[in-house]
Amino acid sequence: MQIHSDKTEETLHNWIMEKNKKPDGRHKRREENRKKTLEMTLLIILETGTYPDIDTIAEKTGLSRRSIFHYFNNGNELLLAVSDLFTEQMIDRFNIPEADPVRSLEDTMLQYLEFRVRFNEVLTPLRQVIEERKRTHPELQDNIEIKRKRVLGRITELFSPFYPDEEEFENIKKMLFCNFSWNIWVLYRIEFRLSIEESRVLLEKQIRAILGFNR
Repeated sequence: MQIHSDKTEETLHNWIMEKNKKPDGRHKRREENRKKTLEMTLLIILETGTYPDIDTIAEKTGLSRRSIFHYFNNGNELLLAVSDLFTEQMIDRFNIPEADPVRSLEDTMLQYLEFRVRFNEVLTPLRQVIEERKRTHPELQDNIEIKRKRVLGRITELFSPFYPDEEEFENIKKMLFCNFSWNIWVLYRIEFRLSIEESRVLLEKQIRAILGFNR
């Protein structure tokens, strides 16, 4: 005995399909609102150099405080996500160089130097916010350590092919990491009050010495 007619089965199928679409729609809105929150928070930090409170973020995004806390458990979790978003955007924007067996050591150095100069300059307001908050929130320091390891990995990929002696390269890698770091860049720009170009020239001079161009 046929329990459902073809028409009934078609109606049931359509109802199930429609029901299954609803969570996808909510998920899409959730992701859109989460992204909006991250982008607005990052924009405020880069423009003002300060970490906005939740009320300010809610006002700027048009979302409620409750919605924001639905996406992020607390302010530090939001800041960590903002930091990750910034890194992704800057890598896409400034075209971080990839390892290339044909490219010379000097060209590799110049391309990575240009990337680090742009990255560190734009990073400064966000990094200052993180530096201020990490004193009382160790998870922010953990995030910095993760990013440092990524930078070390990138330096290894780019420069190790030019230095077959592992011991020699380990020393070079440590010095490159130190000089390419945000800490050195902010020292030039804020403590020494150098311009971007003056800082870049000084940094290039240091990197050339590390890589042996001045020998």
